[in-house]
Amino acid sequence: MTTAILVAGIFFLIIPLRYGFARTHAEGWSSALFAWFLTMDAPFNLFPSLHAALWLLLLDVYARQLRGLVRLIVLAWFALIGASPLLTHQHHVIDIAGGLALGAACLFDWSRFASPAHDRPQEP
Repeated sequence: MTTAILVAGIFFLIIPLRYGFARTHAEGWSSALFAWFLTMDAPFNLFPSLHAALWLLLLDVYARQLRGLVRLIVLAWFALIGASPLLTHQHHVIDIAGGLALGAACLFDWSRFASPAHDRPQEP
């Protein structure tokens, strides 16, 4: 995860991208929640998406360690987390693709150093 954060930080410094269009404002019962959320979320440093990179890295860890019903529930939760940056207008699709590529590169890079014992779930 440190590698992903450092590489993304370099991108953020070299290419400080902004959100490409005005964000929509929520209406109805969720409007106050989204208005509060938008006060904390600055539309800077979009590419690559750290949401997507860290999502992929953590998904890999949990998918390898969990089994059964707990695994299915956690993977469903991860699917919702993975969709949230697009659904809440935090990122463009290209930002997510860049983050996934960064996460995949980190998985590939660090997998060379992992021992086979890390790939097996812990026995109780």
